[in-house]
Amino acid sequence: MFIGEDSLLFLILLVLLLYQLQNCLKIIYNEVVIVVINTLDIVFGHQSKNWIFGWSVDARRLRKG
Repeated sequence: MFIGEDSLLFLILLVLLLYQLQNCLKIIYNEVVIVVINTLDIVFGHQSKNWIFGWSVDARRLRKG
């Protein structure tokens, strides 16, 4: 099957778009986790970050990456 130049260019752009979307979703996911952890800190006190999802996550450390 012959793929034209336009189709190949479209495929490359689609892959790049999906890659960028994945990075954006990763950033959004991290921000949501930080907000959830901070909210639980306010509601339950500072011990909540030790048991949420079974992780020992410090929201400030997660934000720095």
